[in-house]
Amino acid sequence: MKAKESLKKLIQDLKPMSWQQRVDHIWTYYKEVIGLTVLAIVIITGFISSAIDASKVNLINGMMVNITMEQEGYNYLTLDFGEMVITQKDEEVTLEYTEFVSMADPTSGEDNYYAAMTVLAEVEAKRLEYVIQDKLSLEFYLTQDVFMDLQEFFTAEELAQWESKLIYGYEEDTGRKWVAAVDITDTAYVKDNVTSEGPIYFSLGGSTEKMDMCRAMWEHILAWESKK
Repeated sequence: MKAKESLKKLIQDLKPMSWQQRVDHIWTYYKEVIGLTVLAIVIITGFISSAIDASKVNLINGMMVNITMEQEGYNYLTLDFGEMVITQKDEEVTLEYTEFVSMADPTSGEDNYYAAMTVLAEVEAKRLEYVIQDKLSLEFYLTQDVFMDLQEFFTAEELAQWESKLIYGYEEDTGRKWVAAVDITDTAYVKDNVTSEGPIYFSLGGSTEKMDMCRAMWEHILAWESKK
């Protein structure tokens, strides 16, 4: 009732004023209320947005590491790929980005450390399917338990086809050689969309169970040439 009376009084006070006077009056006497209202709206909107995002099913999530990509190339791996695989409105396709200088550089700082750890954290959380990266990051992640052995992903024919482009890792305790990445520098997709210098590599996250989606993404990348 008190609020209703206050509102009625405000309307009566504003009636004889010009529009500019009304704005000045409201801002002078009610700016704290307005500020709190706006803040509440922002918080509620944030909660709603987070709830919507949390409810989405991520079909495939990739990570670009230390590379620069044209917007068209980014859209090709997200929007265009999404049009192919998304069948429900609560599904999504994502591609993230991180960049670090060198873990061996003591001047690189704390931010550099956390940027490098992003891929490891995503793999640990079982939400990283593939990685497109430069040579520096590949060499760093080869010392970590990050990537899937691509011998579990490629067919025998594909392994033979890409033999000269395969990058191997080694298990020191057993001496076993495994395929950590494939050099995709010479693919049409990389030539047209990646502006970073040096070789570019494709790997799979070691914890992914979405092999069908990874297969679809790999074929999508190779299909860029036929898209042009």
